Amino acid sequence: MSRGSIPHSVIGSSLFVEVGISLKGKSCKPINNDMKLWIKYKNKYVYPDAMIVCGNFEIADDYKDAITNPVVIFEVLFKSTTGYDRGDKFQAYRQIPSFLHYVLIEQDKPQIDIFSRRESSETNKEDKNTSLWSITTLEGIDKKLTL
Repeated sequence: MSRGSIPHSVIGSSLFVEVGISLKGKSCKPINNDMKLWIKYKNKYVYPDAMIVCGNFEIADDYKDAITNPVVIFEVLFKSTTGYDRGDKFQAYRQIPSFLHYVLIEQDKPQIDIFSRRESSETNKEDKNTSLWSITTLEGIDKKLTL
């Protein structure tokens, strides 16, 4: 997908800088939108707007420049792709064992939706389709995202 809008670029760049600053000195690393993510479940490569990987990078078997173990995935939403990002793409991301937080950032209004995996005694940790997810919405320019 072409990413040519000024708001998308400004938001993505600002996000990467802020995430990088907050992770300085920690075992987690920010990843920008140049890195491929391989989703084994879908046998598909995608380019999220940003990711966070904690610990060692796990690499796709058949493509050495694609990671497989993000903990957080960020997407800056376009009107034309919002349905896909919230639907099929999120369903595919949920199959990634390391994946804990999905952060959707609106580019046309000050709103962020954070989907977070919740542990439950009733969920099977091996079956990501049965995981419970909570959603938190931040609205307003004065809100601060904390994961």
